Amino acid sequence: LGCGAGFPGLPLAIVRPADRFLLVEARQKKVLFVRQVIDRLQLRNVASIHLHLRRGNGRNELGSPVAVMVTRALSLAGEVLPAAAGMLAAGGRLLLSATAGNREVFHRQLAASGFLRLVREQEVEIPFLGQRRYLLLAEKIGKQEDG
Repeated sequence: LGCGAGFPGLPLAIVRPADRFLLVEARQKKVLFVRQVIDRLQLRNVASIHLHLRRGNGRNELGSPVAVMVTRALSLAGEVLPAAAGMLAAGGRLLLSATAGNREVFHRQLAASGFLRLVREQEVEIPFLGQRRYLLLAEKIGKQEDG
């Protein structure tokens, strides 16, 4: 979710050709760029769609639930968890990137969701920037389908 210029989805699709990837982005110009890269590199295991989380949770666009969702830079926690409710398969995993400022917000919302549980958290430092981020791994435990 929020693939931007295709990271981390495009590199993952290159190194994991047996897996399928769907890159979701709200900005059409970024989707068009990613599609051009996919075409130029002739990647057959990845697609990119234009979807804004505020306008829907993606259930209709995907057709079937996904096993893993990754969000890199979405700032509004209130958009990520409702999307995960409708898009993640039972037992599916959600990997979030959080700043120190929104980490606690994600913790509270995960706990209150009733369908996601925090499995792991890891602090990382962004090279050359000296900034700290937190990778949060959550698992879908409930059968809730609406956000």
